[in-house]
Amino acid sequence: MAIGPNSLILSLLEIEYKAVASCVGAAVFLFYLQVFASKTDAEQEVGSRTRIYLKIAISNSLSRRAQICRPPRQLQNQ
Repeated sequence: MAIGPNSLILSLLEIEYKAVASCVGAAVFLFYLQVFASKTDAEQEVGSRTRIYLKIAISNSLSRRAQICRPPRQLQNQ
């Protein structure tokens, strides 16, 4: 299977779609936690930890996406 510009574009679009879908899903879940979170201390702590973990996951996902989409470095002295 040849790798051409069309397959590269489709791959980048698929990566973009997955990144956007995961961010939208995480944002909806964070909104749900903020609006409908229970009032007990233990449940608030779990919700807070979950929000922190989701923010870290979103950040990691976006930085990984940026690394994938970055053009390759030129090989030096070949």
